[in-house]
Amino acid sequence: MRFQNCCLRAPFGALLVLSHIAFAARDELCPPLGPVLPVPTSPSRHDSVQTAIKAVTDQFQNLTSTFNTTGISIAVQSIYEKNPMLELHHTPPVSDNTSTAVVGPETIYRIGSISKLFAVLSVLTQGHIKLDDPITKYAPELLELRREAVPVANNITAVNWDQVTVRSLTTHMGGIGADLAQDLASFPGDFTQLGLPQLTNSSKTGCGGLFGLPPCTRAEFFRDFGKRNPVYAPWTNPVYSNVASAILAFAVEFASNMSYDAYVQQAILGPLKMTNTTIFHGPKDRSWGFIPEGDIYFGNSLGYEDM
Repeated sequence: MRFQNCCLRAPFGALLVLSHIAFAARDELCPPLGPVLPVPTSPSRHDSVQTAIKAVTDQFQNLTSTFNTTGISIAVQSIYEKNPMLELHHTPPVSDNTSTAVVGPETIYRIGSISKLFAVLSVLTQGHIKLDDPITKYAPELLELRREAVPVANNITAVNWDQVTVRSLTTHMGGIGADLAQDLASFPGDFTQLGLPQLTNSSKTGCGGLFGLPPCTRAEFFRDFGKRNPVYAPWTNPVYSNVASAILAFAVEFASNMSYDAYVQQAILGPLKMTNTTIFHGPKDRSWGFIPEGDIYFGNSLGYEDM
């Protein structure tokens, strides 16, 4: 029996014996390695799965028993079953006085940087954005950043945005800085006492959304971020960037002719029936959310960095 282009060529009897492989090799595609198994339509009923669920549940209860200020929710669901096979919640004894009293399946969390997945998924589902295009094709304002950033713009003093691709931003390989929110230039103070150079007025921003600063608008981002030097050349070293997700959101808006919020609601949150999930603001009723004691960020806006 010979194999050619991953399709079986053998006597009829042999094909009957190996029919499960033969049918898997239809359309001249290689069959998966190992046995071809039917879809697990009821995995949660399997003994080994039930054993694993009990073990995870016991570990979860043991682990969270000492968590006095942290709320946690975990759920695992098969796409072939209606109900979750595993759903666990922990309500800590200490939380903000506006927080939900009991953490459960409807509890809202401030998910923070997990929302970066929405930016990448929006790019992938949008359909008009090519990953290996320069980001300037979809956010042309970035071209002006290099021209206006510094008196002498070169690859050391200013980001070469034409070399930053959409793909590099999705993988944090664009070489650009983190954001404006955590930039010392955004905060008042004499940082020369720490050995840092004197800030010029053009280096200061006055916005950020953290520690009492007002959130930065999109216009302020394009006004100020070009003043920041690149951290690395694109594709030379990974560097985590909050700004990368915001720029991807700008690209989605450019390609879709929709606001980023509206696109995410239409393409991601709506189909998933995530009706209580929002991007730019928290729930009107804070009692729906788990809010740690003393938390100052729940429901607050970071401006363009909410994207």
